[in-house]
Amino acid sequence: MVSVPNIAHRSVALGLVRGRWDYGPFGILDRTHLRFFTRQSAVEMIEGAGYKLRRIGRVFDVLPTTFLRAKLRAYLERVARVEPLVHERRTPSTLLADLWTTQFLIVAEG
Repeated sequence: MVSVPNIAHRSVALGLVRGRWDYGPFGILDRTHLRFFTRQSAVEMIEGAGYKLRRIGRVFDVLPTTFLRAKLRAYLERVARVEPLVHERRTPSTLLADLWTTQFLIVAEG
């Protein structure tokens, strides 16, 4: 099992648009993170090391504290349930889900 930070998260993208890449004490740009991944680069790393992927999950940062956030979280979880396990096509739904994904949870076996 592997957990990797999603560098395609909206907070990182927004920081880059603003000309910022600031490490912090926690989160995606945690000072202890040595490498950063998109979903595809994480898959390539795991497979390149000789492992076979079994499942990829997501951790979303949307808290269901309001009606709209609850609707968005439900939508993102629905997208995450139906996406292919490993090599998914890039669709507007998966791109949106990537913006709200803080980390990918990967199950692989050797």
